[in-house]
Amino acid sequence: MKTPTIMSLADAKFITPALSSVTYVSDSRLLEHGQEYALAAIRDKSCSSNQVHGVTGVLIFTGKHFAQTIEGPPSAVAHLMTLLASD
Repeated sequence: MKTPTIMSLADAKFITPALSSVTYVSDSRLLEHGQEYALAAIRDKSCSSNQVHGVTGVLIFTGKHFAQTIEGPPSAVAHLMTLLASD
């Protein structure tokens, strides 16, 4: 039987790249008519772009607000937040 390897937290930084996480809430500017299509477009664009940049997250839409958490490499999260701020 193989003995399990125990790593310290200091060793883990060499295995897992540093991650950054941001959570925010914003007002929706989507028109009530057509929200379904707009949300589908947001989902499709986010899924393909996030995969390329190593970003994951969750988006919640209440009909009036968006709540989102994104996580990934710090430079990718910072870039995405810049894009979202102008959206």
